[in-house]
Amino acid sequence: MTPPSLLCRIALLWYHTIIRPFFALDGEEEDAGAAEAERLLATANAHYATSPLFMYFHGKVLYLRGQLSDALGVYTTAASLAREQREVEHIILYEKGRSECAHVCVCVRV
Repeated sequence: MTPPSLLCRIALLWYHTIIRPFFALDGEEEDAGAAEAERLLATANAHYATSPLFMYFHGKVLYLRGQLSDALGVYTTAASLAREQREVEHIILYEKGRSECAHVCVCVRV
């Protein structure tokens, strides 16, 4: 089977990490799409391991899995790599802030 093209891969990652969880297409399943996204990221890792956009999607998968500390680490690294790509950096920083808020809420609740 031929791996999907770059644009197709990004579209599938977007669908599995943003659309499926947001619209709850899988009912109450909070990490809906995470397994599919992990498979896509694993096949892309050889070529795009240091890509800020692919690191963003990796952080989204970690966030969906509830691994907030790991997601924050990935977002921090991705934001530092995206300095030249302002739009991508802003998306990553937004998710980093959202993850930090979720991390604080989880820590306060415990």
